[in-house]
Amino acid sequence: MIRKELQEWKEMRFGMFIHWGLYALLGRGEWAMYEEAIDKDEYRKLMDSFTAENFDAGKWAAVAKAAGMKYMVLTTRHHDGFALWDSAASHEQFTSMHTPAHRDFVGEFVDACRSAGLKVGLYYSPLDWRFPGYFFPRMYRKSALEMRRQCHEQIRELLTQYGKIDIFWFDGGEDYWLCHGRNLHQDNAGEDFRLHPQCPGFWGAEELNDMIRTLQPGIIVNNRFGNREFGDFETPEKRIGEFNTMTPWETNTPINGTYGWVDRPAASLRNGRWKSSSQCGAETGRNDCSGPGRTVRGDGRVAFFLWRKHLWNGRRPFLQYGIRRNDLEGKYPLCAYSGLENKPDTSSGAGG
Repeated sequence: MIRKELQEWKEMRFGMFIHWGLYALLGRGEWAMYEEAIDKDEYRKLMDSFTAENFDAGKWAAVAKAAGMKYMVLTTRHHDGFALWDSAASHEQFTSMHTPAHRDFVGEFVDACRSAGLKVGLYYSPLDWRFPGYFFPRMYRKSALEMRRQCHEQIRELLTQYGKIDIFWFDGGEDYWLCHGRNLHQDNAGEDFRLHPQCPGFWGAEELNDMIRTLQPGIIVNNRFGNREFGDFETPEKRIGEFNTMTPWETNTPINGTYGWVDRPAASLRNGRWKSSSQCGAETGRNDCSGPGRTVRGDGRVAFFLWRKHLWNGRRPFLQYGIRRNDLEGKYPLCAYSGLENKPDTSSGAGG
């Protein structure tokens, strides 16, 4: 029998994924540090400009609530290692509390979700590009183990400092994803890197799973850690997963091709990337956790231009809460998104 909390999560259907961090100051997406090979010490200097004076988690929550969303997920720490809370375990104190902002944004986010009646989700990336051991886990074993220690301690912090957490969202925590699936000691190009991890069991997935379940009984966790043998739901990214009635899953989709802030027009709202009902076909057991993309700037200001109430209840009967495939058989095609009839709102929307 499916757990009560998981069934409740399945019936939420629609959530907001907020991808925000130090990289938003660059405006070139959340992978800028890695893709542009920015020196970690130069990247750290961005902290001096991280003021976030327009950050207001309450406005984020208000937009989500108005759109009919039931939960929110925040990137507490992405692959660059920058933590949005006062993390004692952070390597070299790389946190928002050591910036001019000097704020615990995770705490503010959690409070805003609860005030709006939304379920609280925390995203966390175990990997950290600042550690040589991420890229060479055997050659720089001490560095790799320090990165793993940071991961375990930071997850403990997140699950003990903010009360009840409803959802925990791993990203990049698979053992085979060290060095982004590459083995730089040998040429593994063309191989299925998932079958031959450099360091099997590296992240201590069973230990992590036990700790999470002990600290937060009833929490819902995705499966992006270890060898994906644990977790409650799957998370296909930027795509619609296959038909699946057995395993709960959630499509994680940015609206502009990237999750972090990018200073360019929202092309995806005009280029047909929003799926039609004929493209998506019938689905079951799936949630949408949509990433605003280009909407949370470096100063924390929001520029929401999508989630209006008419995009959810009323106009999309096949996406309303509590509806399952059998309820709609022969009535409506099920789909992820069915495009916009109206011109998207490109103003600051939530008052940011």
